[in-house]
Amino acid sequence: MAFEASLQELNSRQAKALKMGGEKKLAERRAQGVLNARERIDYLLDSGSFFESGLLATSYRTEARDKSPADAKVTGFGTIHGRPVAVVSNDFTVLGASSSV
Repeated sequence: MAFEASLQELNSRQAKALKMGGEKKLAERRAQGVLNARERIDYLLDSGSFFESGLLATSYRTEARDKSPADAKVTGFGTIHGRPVAVVSNDFTVLGASSSV
């Protein structure tokens, strides 16, 4: 039972992080013609090469952890024209891309 509870918590945290700052904020960015953090990475990197790390990061401040999915960053590794790179994209839908606030 403990394993299932842990797995459920992991899945819940991943889903929350993938929603970024929420559908309302993502829609506002789309309406402005601005790519969100994940879209910018997809645009930059070779197709299918992105490996995300840091998805479960949060603010180091306990009171801000529930409001800071991925600590307002999308980070990971991929390739550009076949060359390996590390990338960070600020997520402006989460606390204006503020980290650890």
